[in-house]
Amino acid sequence: MFPVTFSLRFPPKTIFKLCLFTCSLVALLTFFFSSPLSALLALSTPGDLPTSAYDHVPLSPYANLTQLATLPALITASSTHRRLIVVGDVHGCLDELNALLVKVQFDPTSDHLIFAGDLLAKGPKSIEVLRRVKELGASCVRGNHDDKVIRWKGYQLQLQMEHRDKEAEEYVDPKEMPEEFRESNMSEHRLLARALTFSDYAFLLSCPLILEIPEFNSLVVHAGLDPSIPSREIKTQDPQKVMYMRNIYKDVPRAGTKRGKHWAKIWNDVQRLHRFPLTVWYGHDAKRGLRIMPFSVGTDTGCVYGRMLTAVTMPEREVISVPCKKYAS
Repeated sequence: MFPVTFSLRFPPKTIFKLCLFTCSLVALLTFFFSSPLSALLALSTPGDLPTSAYDHVPLSPYANLTQLATLPALITASSTHRRLIVVGDVHGCLDELNALLVKVQFDPTSDHLIFAGDLLAKGPKSIEVLRRVKELGASCVRGNHDDKVIRWKGYQLQLQMEHRDKEAEEYVDPKEMPEEFRESNMSEHRLLARALTFSDYAFLLSCPLILEIPEFNSLVVHAGLDPSIPSREIKTQDPQKVMYMRNIYKDVPRAGTKRGKHWAKIWNDVQRLHRFPLTVWYGHDAKRGLRIMPFSVGTDTGCVYGRMLTAVTMPEREVISVPCKKYAS
């Protein structure tokens, strides 16, 4: 038998198009697998892809921090009869947060929530609290525990980008980590950072250091403000001090309470001399608990320690609290 042979003949235009398509496909695949985009896609879940803002995540602790934000006037407009409700440190206590919303008779059509930081850590349902707050359309400021999670997440993303492996963090020798991460290598904040989706992370990053409410001459922060810094220079406040301070000792804000004077007392003394005084609403200081003074309102009543979760309305200063289970000591 004679072998059967045949040949395929294409017009020159078709051959040219096939060559062009092949070259384009090769170039596209080469770019994809050699770029950070492929690494990010490999790390992401459907519907949860990062935006260009996260193509590069700097390691600097405050690189992604908004120093000062202003609550939109629409939210505080008196014509809408809105209530502003400031909530103290939640620390992952989801059940208590939901109970508080019931007790304050929260109405999303007429109320707006502002969280004074530390949504995360210590309690049992930190990620759920974060997503609940986001779902409620609430405002927030960055707390010291939130900040630790943000910095861990930034470091994890950097490692993943560098190694193009979502498990890259597991292979890094703790001794090779920056000092701040070596010290908290096995911390809860590290585990919470791993659990954050890009959407969670973006929401946390959106919480500013200081939230301004001009209509009520008020500022919301997590821990406090340095009274020695003039109001017109509010943006120069040190982020770490704003998230950690409790006392002023030798004119320096400090996290401890054993030495010095409560920063809020000094703040009130200074604001009494002003024609247009500013009131600071804050959390963080669970030991002192609810502290209402003419120009400061402390809202952290130690929910995660088995005490109370508290909300205070602005500007009426109506206090609403619910009891909490003890999750930390």
